[in-house]
Amino acid sequence: MARAGVPVDCGTKVEPGSGDGGSVLLRVTSVDGTCVLAVGKPFLPPKKNSEKDSEKDSDFLNARLRALVSLASSVGESLGELVESGAAVDDHALDQLIVFMALADGRGGRKSRVVARAPISRHALTAIDVCRKVVGARFEVLEGPAGGVKPGLVAVECVGVGATVR
Repeated sequence: MARAGVPVDCGTKVEPGSGDGGSVLLRVTSVDGTCVLAVGKPFLPPKKNSEKDSEKDSDFLNARLRALVSLASSVGESLGELVESGAAVDDHALDQLIVFMALADGRGGRKSRVVARAPISRHALTAIDVCRKVVGARFEVLEGPAGGVKPGLVAVECVGVGATVR
């Protein structure tokens, strides 16, 4: 976003999980708050040895810290790649959005559209197929210039069914 001229604010959050695990979440937000991109990954620490002497405990803590730093670095690289790509969502969020796109109001041919990295995941393709068959939404998956996006990206467009609560 910064390369596109959009000022950003970055944040990091390390969340404890149940047991020894947790997660690392990095986010980039445009300063005006209109755009947020985030990447998170679960933290699965190294297994602790059954020996409890102090030297082993410090070795274990150092191994845990190294694993956490390595994970945070990996998450940072993933977030950087996402921001650099120009995609609006990460590869895992796209399949979740497809359901909402299918349910959105498509009267008059109105389309919802999201830009993701190409190729889209099998999960996203399955979600599109299920939404086509179950609710009758119309989807188009357009890669690169055919979708009005740069090479390496894909535009997913949908004319939703306008679902309402009964």
